[in-house]
Amino acid sequence: MKNDSNKNIGRPIFLRGKKDAGLVFFHGWSAIPGEFSDLAKFLNEQGYWVYVPMLSGHGTKPEDLLNIRWQDWKRDAVEAVFEMKKYVRNIVVGGISIGGALAMMISNDSSVRAILSLGAPYRFRFHYLAKLAVFLMSITKTYRSKYYPKRVRELSLKRVSYQRYPVKNLLEVFKLVEENARFLHRVKKPIIIMQSETDHIISKNSAKNIFEKVSSQKKELVLMGDVYHVFISTNGKEKAQAEIKKFLEKVL
Repeated sequence: MKNDSNKNIGRPIFLRGKKDAGLVFFHGWSAIPGEFSDLAKFLNEQGYWVYVPMLSGHGTKPEDLLNIRWQDWKRDAVEAVFEMKKYVRNIVVGGISIGGALAMMISNDSSVRAILSLGAPYRFRFHYLAKLAVFLMSITKTYRSKYYPKRVRELSLKRVSYQRYPVKNLLEVFKLVEENARFLHRVKKPIIIMQSETDHIISKNSAKNIFEKVSSQKKELVLMGDVYHVFISTNGKEKAQAEIKKFLEKVL
């Protein structure tokens, strides 16, 4: 890997640091590593190594998601931690949305010191009804265009992501979230759990449910206020950066 500037939003991000500590982040579904550009630059300026890989099926065209399974994303996450081990001994894993779920699911690796759960879903809004609707839709539709509620449309459209997606791949997202919910009791590393209080995608109590179910002795819950789901790159990024910096200084 080589150093990538935060202008290279269509590729993995890799920034060399000065500390013996590295951050491995996972982006959200249908998105790209570039949504971590601001946070990666901020943490790299603090001396941390930062790596944000591209998850399978992402960063190219929606058709490449068609046959991807949630296990492929978990494999990507494991391989990313293995890659960071070449450079540092202390690793923190984190992710936005389903990327946060991936971080928790691989956190038992001996090199992982802590976890950053950023808007990770314990469940989605209207989870089981939405899952049924997606399943029924997958019978008759191969692709669908995204729909955004009016109150978040402007911020959503600024996010670089697929605006059309394979319906059956969205079912893999539900499977990943449910698998992580079953895994939470095995999460023991220090963790900070952050969530928008007006998140339009995940259930209102996702952060609280994760906080209650993980077995971590050191855990923090931070509610971000009225900010967008992907708050690390939009209207909550300054607060997110400050909270993450404080947490890392405590656990490393």
